[in-house]
Amino acid sequence: MESVRGQRRLYFSRFFVLRGENDGKEEEGYIGLEGYKMMRTKIMIGALLVLLTMMFSSSVNGAVNVSLDAKKATMNSQMIETALQKAKSSKSASEKIVTLPKGVFLLAKTVVVPAGVTLRGANVNAMPILRIQQNEGIPVIKMGSDTKLENVVLDGQSTVGHVNQKHNGVEIVGASANQRVRNVQIVNSQVRNFGGNGIYMKYTDRVSISGTTTSQMVVSKIGYAGIIGYSANNTKIQRVTVRDIGVADQKLAYNIALSEYFNSKLTSQMQAKVNPRSMARLLRVAIF
Repeated sequence: MESVRGQRRLYFSRFFVLRGENDGKEEEGYIGLEGYKMMRTKIMIGALLVLLTMMFSSSVNGAVNVSLDAKKATMNSQMIETALQKAKSSKSASEKIVTLPKGVFLLAKTVVVPAGVTLRGANVNAMPILRIQQNEGIPVIKMGSDTKLENVVLDGQSTVGHVNQKHNGVEIVGASANQRVRNVQIVNSQVRNFGGNGIYMKYTDRVSISGTTTSQMVVSKIGYAGIIGYSANNTKIQRVTVRDIGVADQKLAYNIALSEYFNSKLTSQMQAKVNPRSMARLLRVAIF
């Protein structure tokens, strides 16, 4: 519909207004351009509020339009970090779980799972894929005490042509032998394409890495070690597949290695105290 008076034109758009919950009638009318702009602005503000609600909820349940663009990677990292911090501060056990939807999440920085929080995908058939954007000097995930990672794929995007010890999938690192990271679970997840280590542990106690079956917990295409721990006490590795480890021109590579830090300047008694050996249990582990 168009109205012309002199040089001024007003364009109208059809709209419908629902009159009320009681009568449920529709009324047809027209709204001018300025009114249309105001309506569009309100819709945009409403959409923004929905997005912010998603970002600050304990579960990241909304779809995220992941892109190779740096701004999107930053947005993904901020959204996940916000959800994890909210989960950490919650007093309800059910709200200490952050669930990511299926899809590829490009990230600008390491995801730090704070103490007491679970980060997971919905199930083994809807696993989110986490990738760091163009940075092989940091891990994808760092885990604190009493944390859990479940139904998640960590993809380092490396061709694994050389060893890079800083390029790890998961890092679980305590401050010292007396300040260990404790009670960590990694369940039904995949860690692949890293130049360093799939899962790296140092000064830990009671870390469990397991799958419902050996095909559901897989560490593969890793430059140095699939699973490695230094002074990693009471480690349990159960129903896990480790395969395609090492680089052709490198002499050393480990599927699973749990060891100690050795300092030749220390007496054996002091060495045992400062850098105690790892203690672990391996059950039904498939190595290729």
